[in-house]
Amino acid sequence: MYVGSGSMPNMVGRLISNPNNHLWYPISGYNKIYENGGWDVPGGPADDDGSEIFISNANILMKGGCNSIKDDRLPSPPLATTILLMNGESIGLPIIVNAEWNYWGADTTYSLSQRFGNLIVDYDPHYLEACSLPVGGSGGGVELITRTSSGEPGRYIVSNR
Repeated sequence: MYVGSGSMPNMVGRLISNPNNHLWYPISGYNKIYENGGWDVPGGPADDDGSEIFISNANILMKGGCNSIKDDRLPSPPLATTILLMNGESIGLPIIVNAEWNYWGADTTYSLSQRFGNLIVDYDPHYLEACSLPVGGSGGGVELITRTSSGEPGRYIVSNR
């Protein structure tokens, strides 16, 4: 995942529920980002460092996200850069990410503090296993009604998990 200059994606875990059928819907957070990077390209661009999330002159909202960001593969050529879960570059001030209450995988090869490259990441406390969504209601598809930024309704068909 690439977070470009000036952006700030919201990966904070938020759920809404439908009181009529007791179903829960994630509207942010609960992302699964895993094993995407890792190819070592000598002389390649800085943002192709193998990290799962790369932040370039931006930031990201993650505190209480219930996101699963992991790469538990062992580094071996050509998968040489699997160590980084997040990294970034900034002109001027360092990038500080508040990322408590997310899941960072089960890799024991590296300490978690080694897996954030040039970023200052507050990752504790964190989950020891991936978050699961609350379950409720009965099976079948239901309609979730949302609103756009201009207030117009939007509809999405979602399934009970």
